[in-house]
Amino acid sequence: MAKKPSYSFSKLETDEKCPWAYQKIYIERIPRAETEPLVIGKMLHDLTAQYLDRLIGAKLQTDWLYAEGLTPKEAPADVFDIWPRFFNSFILPPMESPGVELKLAFDRNWKPTDYFGDDAFFRMVVDWTYRQGELAVVQDWKSNRVVPETVEKNLQLRIYGWGYGRRAIPMPKRFSCASTFSDMGPNGKLFFSPMTWPRSRTSWRTGLSRSKPGKTLNRPPGHSAAGAGSWPTVR
Repeated sequence: MAKKPSYSFSKLETDEKCPWAYQKIYIERIPRAETEPLVIGKMLHDLTAQYLDRLIGAKLQTDWLYAEGLTPKEAPADVFDIWPRFFNSFILPPMESPGVELKLAFDRNWKPTDYFGDDAFFRMVVDWTYRQGELAVVQDWKSNRVVPETVEKNLQLRIYGWGYGRRAIPMPKRFSCASTFSDMGPNGKLFFSPMTWPRSRTSWRTGLSRSKPGKTLNRPPGHSAAGAGSWPTVR
């Protein structure tokens, strides 16, 4: 019996922008070319995760010497520019229940399940989460220099906030979701409560019931499907 496919925000976003790319990357599993932006993003995410683990484990607010020691010997120029800016200005806030690279997964009934389980239908990896009393904070690290105009329509943040809320015990009463740019500091925050989940959830779950990713391949490579205004279906 063939294993049912699983999905994530990045998979669905790829299919929305270019079904041909989805077909090649996720169905035919052709290795993706390692472009400089991808290398920069991965290196900065890895450095940030290691640094947060260090601060949380040692109960420190900052550790510049350790951060300097993490700096790679070889990397694209942007890494040497962005990384020092980040760790020289970052201070770990007071927090409870921190999570770094938190892996979350849900089955086809949108119930929490094991990330690597066979019944995992939708997966997400949240860069950084923590709590401050009744407030839950969800952060997504960005290394690109193009700052979006607003975070209110950031579907990825809403999904991560919803996912963390489903797994958090006890249930947070308020959420703060933010895209944080490594070289610029926080760009903006999106505050909401569990009462807004039905609306937020509907905005992305509705798109999961319309057409299967990778099936509309009559469009040429690079053709965007975003104009359709919905995500493809994941049955």
